[in-house]
Amino acid sequence: MISASLVLLSSDLMLPTQEEELAVEWQGALSGNGNAFGALSPRWRLMRDLERDNEAQLILLDLGPNLSAINRASLIAADHIVVPLAPDKSSVQGLEILGSTLRKWRLDWRERLFCSPSKGVDLPSGAMTPLGYVVVRTGVAMRADEHWINRIPNDYRKFVLNDPPTSSISILNDPNNLGILKPYRSLLEMAREARKPMFHLKPADGAIGAYLQSAEDARKDFESLARAIVAKGNLPITLSS
Repeated sequence: MISASLVLLSSDLMLPTQEEELAVEWQGALSGNGNAFGALSPRWRLMRDLERDNEAQLILLDLGPNLSAINRASLIAADHIVVPLAPDKSSVQGLEILGSTLRKWRLDWRERLFCSPSKGVDLPSGAMTPLGYVVVRTGVAMRADEHWINRIPNDYRKFVLNDPPTSSISILNDPNNLGILKPYRSLLEMAREARKPMFHLKPADGAIGAYLQSAEDARKDFESLARAIVAKGNLPITLSS
C-alpha cells in the first residue's frame, strides 16, 4: 500500500512463463473444460479481491505493447481499454491489428462463456470497451509526427471502433482523444531517484527552476487525462479540484 487511497501490486518476472499454458487453456475453455476457466480468470478474481479488501473504485492494468496470451487473459477482465499511441508509423498502423484482435477476443470469450460448465460461477464479461486513446509526443516536433497524428482520429474510428471515417474530425476535436502528453524525459530519472511520480517532484528532489515548472506542467497534463478518462467512462469517481 502506497497511501490510504492508492495500492500498487507489482508484476512477477516469472509471468512470461505462463504464456504457453494460457494459450492452451484458451483452447480448452472452448470445449467446456472447467479447469481452463479457472486458469484464465485469476486476474479477474484478484481484481475482485482488491475491490473488496481495499474498497477500490478504479483498478488500472498496465500491460505490455503486445497481443500475447497473457495480455488476452488480462484484458478479458477489463471493462475499458485506453490505447497509448506514439506519432509514428508502427504505432498508428498497429491500430488495424489491435482493433481486429479486440473484436475477435470479445467474440471468442463470449463463445467460451457459453461453453462454461458452471453457469453460476462469476466470470469476467470480456467487455474490453475502447475508451479512447492517449498520444505521447516525441521530444522534438517533426513533420512526420504531424502526418501520423493527423491519421489517428480516423484510423482509430475505422479500425478500433469499426465506425466510418469523417472528414470533419481532427485530433483537436476528436472525442476519442483523451489527451496529448509530452515525454517529460528530463524528469524521468529524477522521479526514479526520488521514488515518486514526476508531477510530485519538489525542489528538495532537485526540481529547481525549469524542472519545477516542468513538474507542474506534468501534474496538469496527467490531471486533465484522469478527468477525461473518468468522464468518458462515466466512472463513479469524484476527483478533487
